[in-house]
Amino acid sequence: MPTTFTLTAPLTIGTLSSPITISSLQLTNINLATTPELAPLGTGTLTLTLTDPKSGAQETIKYADASVLTLWASIESAVSQAVFAKLIAEGKLPAGVLA
Repeated sequence: MPTTFTLTAPLTIGTLSSPITISSLQLTNINLATTPELAPLGTGTLTLTLTDPKSGAQETIKYADASVLTLWASIESAVSQAVFAKLIAEGKLPAGVLA
């Protein structure tokens, strides 16, 4: 089951004729890049999509700054291990050792 963020106070968005009340959000997309041309500049890019599970309404948030590298440093090991384990398990990579 996805992790759900429940707002303390629901928000109403949309138009007067089609209002949508959002009371919770789920992270439905994440795109993170620390490519060689960005990392030496002390930056990276991060795009997040948050989705209201009831209405399907989405909000996209983008970052292009040093906070992206800080986030990546805090999650890199766990994400890398999970990704390499998946690739090996599916035969996309031969067995090997992570360092």
